[in-house]
Amino acid sequence: MADRLMIRFAGGHARFIYDDRLAPVAKALGPTEVMRVSHVEPAGSISSDGMQYLPWAPATNWIADMRPVGGPILVGENHLGFATRQKALEAEQYWLRKERGL
Repeated sequence: MADRLMIRFAGGHARFIYDDRLAPVAKALGPTEVMRVSHVEPAGSISSDGMQYLPWAPATNWIADMRPVGGPILVGENHLGFATRQKALEAEQYWLRKERGL
């Protein structure tokens, strides 16, 4: 995935996927609201609503739960979760860019 940072302005609001490199920009924009839009968790863990994500998946695999923004639970192509946390984070960011225009 390309290393890029994008800020979209819509209706007088700046929207972006938070990255520490953007902290100075966010501060310069004034009052900021940061909100969680997903949960990247171990594949076999229990969600906040009591659901076990992928009980059959290897304990070291990861998922990206996009339900806080009305999305799916991203589990990778093999439905066993992503092999690394980094892959789950990349899938999360890809989904946010594609589906939410961030």
